[in-house]
Amino acid sequence: MKAVRIALLLATLGALAFCFLDPNPDMAHARARQISAKRHSTRSATPGAHELDFPYYSPRDGSNSTLMLVNRSPDALPFVVAFRSLSGKTLLAPSRTIPPQEKLSIDVGGLVAQLGGNVIGDFGEGSAALYFVGRVRPLTGHISNSDPARRRSWEGERVPNAPQRRAASKELHGLWWGIGAGREAMIVVSNTAATPVTADVFLDFRGKRYASAPLTFEPHETKPLSVAGLLASLNLSPSQAPEGGISIIPRSPQPSLIAQGRITDPPGGFSSGLSFPDPAHQLASALHANGIPVGEPSPDSPYARMGTFVPHVIVRNLQATPQTVTITVEYAGEKGTEQVVLPPLTLAGYANQETTSESVMGELPLPLPFCSVRIQHGGPPGSVVAAVSSREARGNSAIDSPVANEGDGWAGSGAHAWHLDEGTESVLFLTNESEKECPIAVQVHANGVAYQVPALSLKPRETRAIDLRKLRDAQQADLQDHMIPVAATDGIVRWTRLAKLPVMGQMEVVQPAEAMASPDFEGGDPCPPCYAGSRMVPTQSTLIPTQTVDFNVSGLFQDCDGLPEPWALSSVDWISWYPAVATASNGSGTQGLVTGVSGGSTRIEADLIAQ
Repeated sequence: MKAVRIALLLATLGALAFCFLDPNPDMAHARARQISAKRHSTRSATPGAHELDFPYYSPRDGSNSTLMLVNRSPDALPFVVAFRSLSGKTLLAPSRTIPPQEKLSIDVGGLVAQLGGNVIGDFGEGSAALYFVGRVRPLTGHISNSDPARRRSWEGERVPNAPQRRAASKELHGLWWGIGAGREAMIVVSNTAATPVTADVFLDFRGKRYASAPLTFEPHETKPLSVAGLLASLNLSPSQAPEGGISIIPRSPQPSLIAQGRITDPPGGFSSGLSFPDPAHQLASALHANGIPVGEPSPDSPYARMGTFVPHVIVRNLQATPQTVTITVEYAGEKGTEQVVLPPLTLAGYANQETTSESVMGELPLPLPFCSVRIQHGGPPGSVVAAVSSREARGNSAIDSPVANEGDGWAGSGAHAWHLDEGTESVLFLTNESEKECPIAVQVHANGVAYQVPALSLKPRETRAIDLRKLRDAQQADLQDHMIPVAATDGIVRWTRLAKLPVMGQMEVVQPAEAMASPDFEGGDPCPPCYAGSRMVPTQSTLIPTQTVDFNVSGLFQDCDGLPEPWALSSVDWISWYPAVATASNGSGTQGLVTGVSGGSTRIEADLIAQ
């Protein structure tokens, strides 16, 4: 019986249209890397100076502030952090280095005190800035503020602010809701510039726009603003404007102001964050929020046993003319993602409106582990801002869900820190916001190991939850035989889309016993990985007729920081050059099934299909 000899030749992603019909497979691989490197060099940024700004920290009155940094680059990164007091005084910490692909946690209050700042005085509140050199956003992070005694926590905003390209918003637009009867809204605005800035302030409520007194910021000054105080300046009380919006518009053409806020109920412990999305990134008239608890979550939910939840959606119209808003609840059904549409809202000019999912709760197949919410509006992109908060029906807690714009040009990848202990879970929520299937690459780093999550492809409108504890405990090896160390409790997770489709991701760090959840949302970067080669296991094989051998393939990609990563692929077509010698067919995932037919030799081609 004659042996069938099989050599293997890999094609590149179909979208790049590189196919090498070279008799030497090693030469073909080399040429693939060379061409890919040329393509990558046209879109890769050269290293430059970066500034990452955080509008608020506060270790005062029993609160804790933690600066969590994530290095997603292949290199150790030196950085310097500066803490600003409310008045703008600066404390500069000594330079530190964060190892490659690791996270670093910094106790803000402890470091400020070590640097000589008075944490019960002027440095009890303020802003922070991070300075480093690298390619496109190799370092990310956030400041987490918590008040354990009141069971409150909220995540800070982050603003990438390269000196040569100020990225702060030219205008700040936020909203408040549900204030009054002891519940209040606080907004913190920080000046990232070393020069004074004056800004005009407008309050929108009851369908009208009111001009408030202008604000003048000294260099690096931070101003906490009370919404009740702003209303009082207009001779109004919170009960007369329980929902509303605030717009802060600097007079300087150079963007420099950043902001974040929160709604609190000091007696009851309720806390909900307020964000100020950048209008420049709002390129679609559709918003999305994912990982939302609804009803009494099912046992497989990260929010199980935390109570019964009612999602609330708050929308604000930034323009003077009315527009229609349609809210859709999305959830996993038997036939894929299913949708329930709430009655349309007519949003008057300069108006805010709060609505809940209670009217459609009976149409949902409860219990569900979580749901997503899509918010579509009839006005131009950037003319509506929104907040989504799921409130526990019997208690005084809420779980916020970050809201992303489906046209955000920075969306498409992310890096997040994760942590596991007896009372803490970490879950990564990923949502495909498009009508096409989208392959996603997810990699988990822990204790020096890089683990590639098995091929993941999101169906249209699908939201997937990746439970880090379940992933670790499964001890399933990836294509490189790597496994997440079973004793790992900390690390980072990196994800990226492998097709140019709108995708959002956020990490929820959940403490079920405390009924607390802290979201970490990152818009990602505008430079997702490009193809840099491929790997097949095994590289060749000899078999007898009728014998079948399994092959697997993974794609090598390179990100903007020059880091090659072995991403698994979700769609591959297997082709035999000479089917009379051996046939090739698709198996499950990236698996190929090659069966010997008669003596001779052939090549097997694996086409990595771009979605």
